Amino acid sequence: MSDMPPGRHHPPFVLLLISLLLASSLTSLLPHELSPQVSAVSGRSCGGPDNVTSIEILPPGPVSVKADGSQLFDITLKDAAGLIVDGSADWGTDNGTLIVQSSTSV
Repeated sequence: MSDMPPGRHHPPFVLLLISLLLASSLTSLLPHELSPQVSAVSGRSCGGPDNVTSIEILPPGPVSVKADGSQLFDITLKDAAGLIVDGSADWGTDNGTLIVQSSTSV
């Protein structure tokens, strides 16, 4: 017999169920460090011809560039139907330097 007072003995499956419920409620309070997150790069803007509705940038972001480093980006301008649009993009930054290499690369 156990030393537990009468009425205080719980079957193991009840304790397991309570533990699982407690664990699941605690995980909602923890930061979701393993969930993938995508964020836009702030401080930069780009645009192109009026019929451009999207600009595909390769390599896809986020991209990290070391201080005084460089990174070549290739772009594809597209219209609302997803068709490629001829033209060049206008690029800008408020923290760094952009040098246009060609009409489709920065």
